[in-house]
Amino acid sequence: MVSAALLTALGILEAGLRLRFRRESARLAVLSAESYYYTDISGRRRHIPGSVGRAPSWDGASLVEYRVNSLGFLDDELARPKPGGERRVLFLGDSVVLGGGMPRSETFVD
Repeated sequence: MVSAALLTALGILEAGLRLRFRRESARLAVLSAESYYYTDISGRRRHIPGSVGRAPSWDGASLVEYRVNSLGFLDDELARPKPGGERRVLFLGDSVVLGGGMPRSETFVD
């Protein structure tokens, strides 16, 4: 009797874990398929030029789209050579400068 109850409890636990893992693995598969960066051998993130990816928003409520131009920057494609009279500013920094988890339209560098 005890062994039947134990087997039933373990079966229910395993079914619950499988369902949760399936949902999480599906979410991770979507995120990895939509990645806009890779991690190099030294552990640094590198943007993939010309890629479009999605990552969770800062509050986890949605996905934010990131577009990497052909130069590897999170920006629109730049005209080359630079048109006369145009000024360009390059911002370097961490996730605060990137606006990590925020739509680009809501960042201060846009």
